[in-house]
Amino acid sequence: MTQALRLPSSVEEYAFLIRGQGHYAQANYGDGEWACMLGHSGENCNREVYNPYLASLLRETLLRPAGQWCGSNPGKRLKADADAWTQRCRIDVPWADKEILVRANVEGRLGPWLEAVRTRRVVLVGPAHLAKLDAAVIGAFNFIGVAPRTAWEGWKRTCEDVKAGLRRGADLVLFAAGMATNIMVHELWPQCVDSGAITLHDVGALLDPYVGVWSRNPYRVAEWQRDILPRNLA
Repeated sequence: MTQALRLPSSVEEYAFLIRGQGHYAQANYGDGEWACMLGHSGENCNREVYNPYLASLLRETLLRPAGQWCGSNPGKRLKADADAWTQRCRIDVPWADKEILVRANVEGRLGPWLEAVRTRRVVLVGPAHLAKLDAAVIGAFNFIGVAPRTAWEGWKRTCEDVKAGLRRGADLVLFAAGMATNIMVHELWPQCVDSGAITLHDVGALLDPYVGVWSRNPYRVAEWQRDILPRNLA
């Protein structure tokens, strides 16, 4: 089962899993997901508005886990409340460090992971700008577009599109669909566990800079765009 998989601690270990047809699902739980699940008002860093129905769907992914291993708990801002909720609800989910690939991207060490992704048959789920990704980044891919701030509203239809891609032979699904990603991974993974080859991975905003979308502060630095981004692709 997926939960027996040793959690990766480096970008090289992620690349090894990808190259070895790593059979796992990872959905990231950051401050935005936790704020929504815990009933906060407002929006996350992607301007996705917290919604009670969305919150209930997110909570369900942890209350009834489907065997995926997940991203880390949030940082200091919500960690105490998140920990209290998981303990109260007896949540027992393996948590990987969701920042491993982000740090590698910022530091120019993402190359091994990108190379590994290019060996797989990829479906990419995300906002329209990611359709412009050059094959030099993640290889050829089947693109499924979602609304950038309300992808969760159409998550069932998107899941059907992903299933169609898997039936055509895809074996790696990269999600960049905001908080809808967690819901879709939870929905899809039980139908993938018997395949022994499919991987579902939440990449967040990891690929944005490769289409010139500087969605996170480290990517907006001129030196990073000039020097480090090309290093990841070398």
